[in-house]
Amino acid sequence: MLVQNDPNGVDLAIAYIQNAFQNYIYEVSFTHREGQSAGILFNMPFKDRLNGAHMVRYSERRPGGVFWGYFDEQGKFVGQGYANVDPPANMRHTLRVISGETTYSVYLDDFALATDLPLHQNFGYVGLVTVQSTALYDAVAVRGLEKSQAASAEAVGTLTAAGVYTNTAAADRRVLSGQWEIERGVYRQTVPDAGDYLLNTGVYASHYRIEADIALPTIPYAGGGFIIHMPERGRRHGATVVRFIRGGSGLFWGAYDASGAFVGRGSIELSNKSEGDNLYHLLVEVRGSTMDILVDGERMVTEIALPRGEGWVGLIAHGGPVTFTGLQIVVEGIQ
Repeated sequence: MLVQNDPNGVDLAIAYIQNAFQNYIYEVSFTHREGQSAGILFNMPFKDRLNGAHMVRYSERRPGGVFWGYFDEQGKFVGQGYANVDPPANMRHTLRVISGETTYSVYLDDFALATDLPLHQNFGYVGLVTVQSTALYDAVAVRGLEKSQAASAEAVGTLTAAGVYTNTAAADRRVLSGQWEIERGVYRQTVPDAGDYLLNTGVYASHYRIEADIALPTIPYAGGGFIIHMPERGRRHGATVVRFIRGGSGLFWGAYDASGAFVGRGSIELSNKSEGDNLYHLLVEVRGSTMDILVDGERMVTEIALPRGEGWVGLIAHGGPVTFTGLQIVVEGIQ
């Protein structure tokens, strides 16, 4: 991980100077610590200054804004566009640019903010930048344009082939928030604070069954479960959640609306377990636009209507540590 610790500086930048790139995808994941204005640099013609470079970053002037453009030959910034998004808060976010011969495209958390933007400079070095912010960068990657074209299609999603998925490849998974440890098929979210922490498994499906043993910590607000039918790979907006609540004493379901706010649709109380037993088995059977929920082998609710008929499949932990073992996603053909 690379951390920029000065919360006061303007255009604090670092560049990777071993290679320059042309016709490529540049993808960076980061989390703000203070402030809200981290971002990326690309197509930098010089190793030691910003003149001529392109930039995409969060805005320091208004919460919930990402803008893009380039520095001219004298180092003055020329804006090319702006998008209103959710404020970055302390969530992990991913910026991706696809730089071609004459144009580039900008993605935030796999959501296209702008496409076919004119390039001022179509090759150069890549870098990172912050303005009046501190940020932790934990992943930086450059890939060739042919791969980037396939990666950009991931935002839409294509149905995963029928089969049994017990531990998807690291390249398919995506951490949306929280700190996830993944080893030998065990998924553990370790941030203890109250909040929803998400992991996308990389499976996109319509008819499937997802199940896992979920171990909850002995704290009153802890919970864990599944997030299903996510419309976009990198955002929770529009997705449905099924998870345990209050340390396992109940279970609820609902959906995130267009703004990302959670709207509950139902809940049930669960029988008390013996002291020290914090392990629960959750199974959700999804049939396009409906689902059934089973807890510890007992069918609790059936035929719950879903707002969507397909989407990405993921894990959700509320607080931590929350551990998922025996994860299995059985994808069927469309019925």
